[in-house]
Amino acid sequence: MIDGLGPRYAFYGPFGVMHLNANGIEDYNRRYGSAIEQILKDFGPIPNFSDHSMNETLAMEMNAQIGVSRITEHLRDRDRKLAELCKIKKRLKAEVQNDKL
Repeated sequence: MIDGLGPRYAFYGPFGVMHLNANGIEDYNRRYGSAIEQILKDFGPIPNFSDHSMNETLAMEMNAQIGVSRITEHLRDRDRKLAELCKIKKRLKAEVQNDKL
């Protein structure tokens, strides 16, 4: 989580990450919804990713925040932020190592 989805969640939240990792959240749910449902069964009541009404509402919200037509732009922004975060983490790790010497 620290080096994978965590930083992405910090910038975009879980639905934003899902939306950006496919061609919008509807595409993500079509591709991965059933697999996610299987994983989420361990956590109690789960959303039905094949529910048309839920997908429409979720897509409307995500498209208002990150339009599918602008996903490429948001991916560049996300990747730039992640690269900067990696630089910060490396610098902080080096500082901690230097403090230990």
